[in-house]
Amino acid sequence: MAEDKVTGIVFIVALIGLIGYVFYKREIEPTILATDWTKVAIIASICIISLIFLVIVGYFSVKKVKRNIKEKKERKYELSKQKSELNELLETSFYGSSIEIEKKLEELKEKVKKFPEEIKNQSKIKKFYKKIERKIEDREQEEEIKKEEQRQQRLKKEREERFFNNKVQELIEFKIKKKSHKALPLKHNYSSQMIYKATEEARDYFREEQRKKEISKEAIEYYKKNDIDTKPNLLKENEEIYAKVRKEIKNKKIKLKPEIVYEGEPLEKQFYRAKDIDEEIKRKAIAQGYEHVRGNELDGCISAGGFYIKKNMERESSKHFLMKYLFAELNPKLKVEHAIKGKRVDIAFISKKKKIGVEIETGTNKKEQLARKVKWLNQNFDNWIIVCSRDKMSKYLKFVDEKKSFCLTPKKAKYKLLELIHR
Repeated sequence: MAEDKVTGIVFIVALIGLIGYVFYKREIEPTILATDWTKVAIIASICIISLIFLVIVGYFSVKKVKRNIKEKKERKYELSKQKSELNELLETSFYGSSIEIEKKLEELKEKVKKFPEEIKNQSKIKKFYKKIERKIEDREQEEEIKKEEQRQQRLKKEREERFFNNKVQELIEFKIKKKSHKALPLKHNYSSQMIYKATEEARDYFREEQRKKEISKEAIEYYKKNDIDTKPNLLKENEEIYAKVRKEIKNKKIKLKPEIVYEGEPLEKQFYRAKDIDEEIKRKAIAQGYEHVRGNELDGCISAGGFYIKKNMERESSKHFLMKYLFAELNPKLKVEHAIKGKRVDIAFISKKKKIGVEIETGTNKKEQLARKVKWLNQNFDNWIIVCSRDKMSKYLKFVDEKKSFCLTPKKAKYKLLELIHR
């Protein structure tokens, strides 16, 4: 554009010079005697000016032609480059879900729109679009088939779960009816997984029923001594049981037996063997709230006549209470319910040289409670023993190392405790 302007200016200047010369010739020549040399100079000047004009015009014309050629080459190169990019776009592979492919196709179409029309092969572009659209349709069909398969699998799984749960519930009801979590029909079609789950749930059911029974008994004992319109400070899960006991007492479904009053000195111990006391002491024990129970000695032999015990904790089982006092008889330094840092161990031997703890387990504690108890035992005793029946041992063996800690039956625990004391 700049060269075109310069060419135009030169042309205008030359034209003005030529017109000026003609005007000068007409106005001045009559007054001046021109010689032949003057004419020659004038003609020469005109020729030179014309030549300069032609050279300048030619220069800029050639330059313009070169520029046009260069621009065409650049344009051709750019179009070639864009065409390659367009072809590359039209060879794009599409993967993913039908939605993802459709989204990518829309993005590609927007990019294609930006390319010059002169390089677009509309037939090729349309063919490419149709190919991808067919792919989207195929993918949608595949996805529908897959969704249907997943739906069928889900329905099948739900049917299997319902069947499994129904069979488990059926087995639980059988165990509850037979009052044993171990009970199984002689002929059954229950899988091992069904039996395991039903056994665990039935076990939990019986534990909960036992807990409710113990709390109910505790509530009855409380209302034997306290007004019916009161209650002790209770855990939330026990309030409902106390409320039920109060209602049954008021409706006379539960009859509170009058407390036997015995005039006499309180018995010294909380634990007596029936064979070691006379009938008068037995009557006195019953009158003072002792409970007559049957049980075994630590060696497993049945104690003739049983025991008379007086529990401080209503929720404690008679078996657990007996075990504590049978172990406490082994050495005068053995203490029952010994407390350290706010927690209690069933039996403890405490001397200047060693500390030994004995924990009696009946299988009712949860794993989390056991883990906390074991940590506390390790921190506060040189040696400790978990005492349990043979059928419960698998539950507790993983908590002991057989060096510092042991899990033993009552008979073996007796000898191990004596060994540790006299070591």
